[in-house]
Amino acid sequence: MTYRVLELIGVYLTSLVAGAVARRMNFDIVGFALLALISSLAGGAVRDVLIDTGQVAALANPAYIWVALAGAATAFVTRFHGLAWTMFQYHADMATVGVWAVTGSSKALLAGVSPLGCVLMGLLTATGGTVVRDIMIGRVPALLKNQQVMAIPAVIASVLTVVGFRLGQYDLAMIGSPIVAFAIALVIYWAGWYVPTRQDFAPVNNLARRVRSSFSGTENAAHRVARDIEPGRVRRWRHNKMRQAEEDDDGGR
Repeated sequence: MTYRVLELIGVYLTSLVAGAVARRMNFDIVGFALLALISSLAGGAVRDVLIDTGQVAALANPAYIWVALAGAATAFVTRFHGLAWTMFQYHADMATVGVWAVTGSSKALLAGVSPLGCVLMGLLTATGGTVVRDIMIGRVPALLKNQQVMAIPAVIASVLTVVGFRLGQYDLAMIGSPIVAFAIALVIYWAGWYVPTRQDFAPVNNLARRVRSSFSGTENAAHRVARDIEPGRVRRWRHNKMRQAEEDDDGGR
């Protein structure tokens, strides 16, 4: 019963947010419904196929579909906007992430999946639907660029669920894990924490440069010998390839 209630809460919140996205994209009512269904059910469907449960939960129990359509209908008849909605949307997303992670890892546990696989299934269930949704509307999935760490609360909730199951505290883990994940998401949001992105982060390259500088004299001597014995045609081909690689790097930036 706890499992079903948590999943239906997740379905409604996810479809509600998807409906708000559909409104911003100026979709019609069909677009509202499809985006809500995909967002709220795709992650669980992929999970069920991967762990081979025999039947996708949303197809076996039509309550999932009706709840998803209810969320889409709520968003269709209500225009959510402003600061209050922005704050609600983030918090609803984070609450959903925790709920989906727990239900996904729980179902994997009951199917006999390994602990690491259960964590992966929890992450897939929590984020798979939104990834498909973002791809459908032609934008980079928020999971890949959201620097406020959407995946980390999902992983933590999944790990806590697996640990609780191993300790025999299954019900407590199912109830407490999404609460912990939501609390972590709140701290991340209000503290303004994020994962830094640095294109120049390459410690292996830095170490190689330091090692190279230590042997610069030997390297220069080796280069002089190599230039003396390298055929001119090979040298021109090599320089041409190096120039093309540099141009590709500049174009990527």
